[in-house]
Amino acid sequence: MSFWTRVLVSWAIVAVAVFVAVLMLEPFGLIAITAQSAWLPIIIMATVLGLLNAFIRPILNLLSCGCIVLTLGLFVLVVNAFVFWLASLFVPGLTVSVPWGAFWGAVIVSVVSFLANVFLPLEPDEN
Repeated sequence: MSFWTRVLVSWAIVAVAVFVAVLMLEPFGLIAITAQSAWLPIIIMATVLGLLNAFIRPILNLLSCGCIVLTLGLFVLVVNAFVFWLASLFVPGLTVSVPWGAFWGAVIVSVVSFLANVFLPLEPDEN
């Protein structure tokens, strides 16, 4: 599988994970989609999440490594929730209403992405 195919499949997995998070959390009022079409904010959210996870999250993990070690890794959930909330600020039409919405959204996206990667392993080229 080529590099760009892996990137596209990974992006699609995150988009599906964001869609699942919105479906699960919207009835509780934790996340709201205000756009007429629900797909555009989800696609933008997947793109922004991918960029923030690639560039900002490693910096946050490095800065908070003391808290991560003290909590035996549980502080990573707080970092993921912050990145999810930060990504929602850049997405018009998708609103995270409360901090718990960002937390549960990040947890759902992580679990769905993990399960999708288990069943759809993205193997690099054999070249």
